[in-house]
Amino acid sequence: MKRFVSLVMAVLMIFSFAACAKKTEETPSDPNTPPELYVGEGFRTVLSTLMVGNFNIVEKYAVYGRPQTDENGRVSESAESDFALDSLNSVLTLFKSVYSGAKAEELIEKCGYYEKDGALYCNKKAKSEGTHFDLSNMKTEVTAKDDKSCSFKVTVVRVSPGGAQKEKTFKCRAVYENSMWLLEDMYY
Repeated sequence: MKRFVSLVMAVLMIFSFAACAKKTEETPSDPNTPPELYVGEGFRTVLSTLMVGNFNIVEKYAVYGRPQTDENGRVSESAESDFALDSLNSVLTLFKSVYSGAKAEELIEKCGYYEKDGALYCNKKAKSEGTHFDLSNMKTEVTAKDDKSCSFKVTVVRVSPGGAQKEKTFKCRAVYENSMWLLEDMYY
């Protein structure tokens, strides 16, 4: 009888151990739960650098600021500019350093840049001039990533011309194009 009880106890211990081991190996009960996404600091830095470039373009060249122009819209050299805008090609180079190729060309057209007689012109004015982004506490969170695209969120503080501050979160996408990561759109 002792042997039988020992055998039953041993079988129960084996089954309970197997049940515990199986329980720890199971996947989450919700099949829609995504696996944990790990992205290293190097890649986060790439995304943050792209967003700094985006906000720089938005503030100075595209939405909230434009280069100085004469009464005909011809772009004149400005001491405030970080980048020499002397041709449509220079604008394209600037935009293509941050945005995908097709999107860069589309954005340049939307911003009103064009070339005439070898000179750069801009036929649109800035809106809410003086609006800027405080990037000192920028937060970047990757939500999905594969070899060709990445979805992420960026949180920054937008400061109005009057000084009012508002935290803004942007849902962004980057694409891998020509051996580099570039933004799929402009965020502001």
